[in-house]
Amino acid sequence: MSQTNDPNKPATADDYNAQKALDAAQADALDAKARLIASQKALAKAQAADDPAAAQLAVATQVANIAAQQKALFDSRAAILKNNFTVPESGFTGTVTANDKAGTFEATLLAARAANTAATGISDQIKTARHASGSIVLYGTSDLPDFQPLIAFQAQYNAINQTLLSAIAEIDARMGGLAKFDIHNEAAFTPAVIGAAFDAANKLLGYFRTDYTIQGVSVTADDALLVNALADALRLKSVTVTMPALFNAPALMNDSPIVQNLVTLADLRSKLQQKVDVANAQAEGLTKLASTEADAAKKSEETNGAADLKALGDQGKAALALYDGLIAKLTTPDDKAKVPLTAIIQQEAVRAALKAGANLLVAKVSAAGGSWYTKKNFWTFFGGMPFYTMGGVVVHYNLLDGRTGAVLAAGAIPIDGGFFKIGKLPEALSKPPQQ
Repeated sequence: MSQTNDPNKPATADDYNAQKALDAAQADALDAKARLIASQKALAKAQAADDPAAAQLAVATQVANIAAQQKALFDSRAAILKNNFTVPESGFTGTVTANDKAGTFEATLLAARAANTAATGISDQIKTARHASGSIVLYGTSDLPDFQPLIAFQAQYNAINQTLLSAIAEIDARMGGLAKFDIHNEAAFTPAVIGAAFDAANKLLGYFRTDYTIQGVSVTADDALLVNALADALRLKSVTVTMPALFNAPALMNDSPIVQNLVTLADLRSKLQQKVDVANAQAEGLTKLASTEADAAKKSEETNGAADLKALGDQGKAALALYDGLIAKLTTPDDKAKVPLTAIIQQEAVRAALKAGANLLVAKVSAAGGSWYTKKNFWTFFGGMPFYTMGGVVVHYNLLDGRTGAVLAAGAIPIDGGFFKIGKLPEALSKPPQQ
């Protein structure tokens, strides 16, 4: 059972000290009253003497005495209270200490919220700028391909295709002029030779029969934040959006014209291989005829014909080497285990979509960051959390006509996510983006 101190019945040293302080305070109070009475008498005497100056001095003295007496009384009472009701120091001051990483994740959450706000604003701006029937191919700036592999392939394809066609035509033309010679060389037309001519085409087609995966380019975290928010904002406005960097469905599911181009080259390569083999065989046959020919004119014609066929065969081999080099380059994995041909097929799928009327939308988070501050007041002394954090982004975007590259809309948008008290953050994040 707790024991209550009774000032009238002191039982401890603290009780006696309190009683002593109270007695001293009461003595000071009695002394103050005595001085007050003396001051009043002095004032009355001064007034009776009808001396204004003495009366004013007496009043001032009385006021000073009263003030000093009251201060002494208050000090005595405060000493009594302190002696009886002092609370020991707890060591807690209400200070909030935050390290250099404080609020980082909370700022990231608010930056994501700001990205959603920016995405909504961008989707509103481009809704009226895009072609009425055009879908949108959406990329983050860091993932946008430069289409260099596709452009290079197209140039190489055209050059090699023309080279193969020219080599075949030249051999055919020269062979037609030598039909008058009776050349017997069956080896040139054996199944083994023809089968060897189709070897390259078969290997190429075998490559396409092999299972392979077309992998998308990994999206950077910052751009992904905005790109995904944009995709959803546009979807809500009934806009068809594709994200080739994430999933390039046409490249994976459809027959690519790139494959058809390579099959065409493979067919020409096999035809040229046959022509080269036949030309070499005919050159050997003419050389044999010339070695036994008695007629000098015919011998010269046969010798020259053999030399021409040999030269055409060498040119044909050079054309075959161009094709073989292209295929090796396209199908050899790079240092990241990616096959260059897959990138070309992917880019061709994107080009087909843009050529069909889709718009190209490129967006980037230029900057994302946050800040925090603390404030200390009366309530923080009692445990209130004085921590505030914010997050924001700066984004930019370009909407381009897929066919011409003309800019349909563009802009830079800064979004200040605002400061939120840490305890209010879940509520703020649950609300939809600002409109």
